[in-house]
Formats: sequence, C-alpha cells, structure tokens
Amino acid sequence: MFFKATAADTQGRLSLMERTLPPGGRMPPAPRHVGNDEAYFVLHAPGLDGYFADLETLWASPDPPDRDTELALMERYGMDPA
Repeated sequence: MFFKATAADTQGRLSLMERTLPPGGRMPPAPRHVGNDEAYFVLHAPGLDGYFADLETLWASPDPPDRDTELALMERYGMDPA
C-alpha cells in the first residue's frame, strides 16, 4: 500500500492510497462508515467498460437484480465470480 496523502497532510480531510489487490486476496470485513465517506478508483485491464455499462443498466432498474443475473453478467465478460 502506498500512501499518497494522509490525514496529517490534509488536516484530517482526506486519505489517499494506492493498493494492488491480488485475485482472491484477503480483504477486511465490509464496514459501515459513520461520519466519513469511502470511494474507490479501480484500474481494469483489459477494458471492461461494456461490463460496467451493462451493470449500471441492471442497477438502474426499479427492482434490484438477483445475484444469478449479476453473476451471469460477470461470466459473460470473462470473469470468474468468487
């Protein structure tokens, strides 16, 4: 993990880090943030803009898609769902 900006550098307003996660790598449990926000910037190779466009279409529906539909979309774009 490479820290590009820390809370000490930004008067506590922002932390920015770069991290490479290997496939299947360990991640912490999903947290709920109270009093702050979290965002991700993900670099994809190869390009998966078609996948994300289709995913956005699924998520824009008034009813959330079921897991099987999301998994089928991942498989269609060559991903092996975990």
